[in-house]
Amino acid sequence: MEPMVIVVVFFAILAVFLAFTCSAPSKRGRIVAAFLAFGWACLMFMAANMAESFNLNIWYSSAADDLLETSIEAIDAGQAEQVSAELAAMREELEVTYEHRGNFNELALATAEKIRSAIPKDDATKTQAEQGVGGQPATPPRVGD
Repeated sequence: MEPMVIVVVFFAILAVFLAFTCSAPSKRGRIVAAFLAFGWACLMFMAANMAESFNLNIWYSSAADDLLETSIEAIDAGQAEQVSAELAAMREELEVTYEHRGNFNELALATAEKIRSAIPKDDATKTQAEQGVGGQPATPPRVGD
């Protein structure tokens, strides 16, 4: 479902509550409708905040996953010094803040790309072949090993 459709539905329901607030025949009905409208608006805010939190979790996780995967490949290819140097440079440029997202995503992706470019092509192919698909070994271990 498109995010805009969800927003339109949320605001349509809020408009219904506000219409009842304005047109309810009794004072009690208007007060109840006003509380419902306020509660619905609070629910909309909490849902939007939760969706943003999920977005930040995905953003951080995907960048961290790419950085870790690339670092492991480079270390397996014998490029531990290069990985250490790139991670140290990333640490120096990292903005740690609670006010906004900071720059982790950009730094992690750029560092992963620098590390990836330092891996010799024959080592990268060998490492990927050893790991198989999805980090699983290309050949399963035999029973008794």
